[in-house]
Amino acid sequence: RFTNDAHPALLRSPAIDVLYTYSTPDKRQYMSYNFGARFGLLSADFGGDLRAELGGGGGAFTRFELFTHSFDLIHADFLGAGIASVRYKKLLLETALYHISSHVGDDYIKRRHEERAPWQRENVFRNVGFEAIKQYASYCFSPLFETSLGFEYKLGRRPEGLIFYRASFFAGLRLDFLSIGVPIFFECEAELYDFKREPNVGARLGVYLGYLFNTVFMSKDPGGREQHELSVWYYYGNSRMGFFYKKRESLVLVGPTYRF
Repeated sequence: RFTNDAHPALLRSPAIDVLYTYSTPDKRQYMSYNFGARFGLLSADFGGDLRAELGGGGGAFTRFELFTHSFDLIHADFLGAGIASVRYKKLLLETALYHISSHVGDDYIKRRHEERAPWQRENVFRNVGFEAIKQYASYCFSPLFETSLGFEYKLGRRPEGLIFYRASFFAGLRLDFLSIGVPIFFECEAELYDFKREPNVGARLGVYLGYLFNTVFMSKDPGGREQHELSVWYYYGNSRMGFFYKKRESLVLVGPTYRF
């Protein structure tokens, strides 16, 4: 593969395997286990620094509530994607067509109904989902600095009122200090939707595990391609998950990304 994972700062990159806890504005604590993969199916080198790749991806994103009698299952999201990438010299264009299906857990539905009087009970949609197309473009000015722009459009939403915005635009940057001998990278991204004043924002700070292992523990030349990372994410904005799309939340994640 010759592309990095697009949009990891906004937490929908299907190449993460993380365990994390966080608190939403309702002061509840949650745990999530996410797993996914991206893969290339067909690649071609046309010469003249022009290359192309077709591939896919998929993932599962789950959320459980901590400090409950059975660690209540809140929901599980499932993602499937088809991805086409073209790289010409320092410019990368990537188009992804993907589907997300979210299923609310029975524990969550039962608890919400127990806590409210009958006239206060809101309708809980068991199945929420959408299909979307995302166009991503990045330009690598140097091994140290890269910028990105893009947009996303939801082709279908179920139900429309819950997944409340159809189109969004985003911009980001990435700093990679490996080229100057420091195995650290940083990236951030902002997503604008419906001309709201408060965007969704995400950031990621990470280290390259292969470089650290070889240089610090083995005292040898790291060499080769950097495969594995350990990162800390921060995100503030509309929930990326299921029934909670309308809610704004803050969360922190710590975990590795593996590439094979």
